[in-house]
Amino acid sequence: VPTRLIPDAIKNTNTKITHRLVAEDDCRAIAESMGISDEQRMIIPKLLVGQCIVSTSLTTEKHWVQVNKMK
Repeated sequence: VPTRLIPDAIKNTNTKITHRLVAEDDCRAIAESMGISDEQRMIIPKLLVGQCIVSTSLTTEKHWVQVNKMK
């Protein structure tokens, strides 16, 4: 739960992977740490199984990732 983490722990990660969060305060906290827009933040509670948003310090782009189930 992002709001229960120490702020420095969130700030000092180079790669952030966000799966579905439903609590508004958690969505806001992780969106702020990832530098995503309010519009993009609205996607977080709608992510499906296998979907996530990835951000890294190597680029300003955010990636919406779909991982397929292995057979």
